[in-house]
Amino acid sequence: MNEWILAHPYLSMFTGTGGIMVFMLLTGNLRPVYRVVVFMLLGISVHLVLTKSPKEGANDFRTADTIRILVTNQRALRKWKQEAGSYPPAGAQGLSELKTYDSFVYFKDAWGRDIRYELIRGIPRMVSAGKDGRFDTEDDITR
Repeated sequence: MNEWILAHPYLSMFTGTGGIMVFMLLTGNLRPVYRVVVFMLLGISVHLVLTKSPKEGANDFRTADTIRILVTNQRALRKWKQEAGSYPPAGAQGLSELKTYDSFVYFKDAWGRDIRYELIRGIPRMVSAGKDGRFDTEDDITR
């Protein structure tokens, strides 16, 4: 039976006991309880191969959330400028004024650290220190 598994093009990647178990799984010769176990083991194996470590994944989510936060703040800044004619002053004071105008403005990024609000030549910029927590490094997130 093992020779048939190795010769079959669909199962040629499996060898030995693993090949026999996959063959039995596909043909229904495996008890239902063992089928569940095999599917769970295959699922866990694929998950471990295709995903990052939990810490890297958490940082990816925090990065995405921080981008969302900065974009939300930028949207509030654009609304402010449309109504007031100019942007609020740079720094924490400007963010505080913006917060009174729009309650969806955030002071902190997804890591719980302060967001820096700058005005450079009249153009607003929101900056998160990124995952290392230090400003002016290459992992800073800017919008």
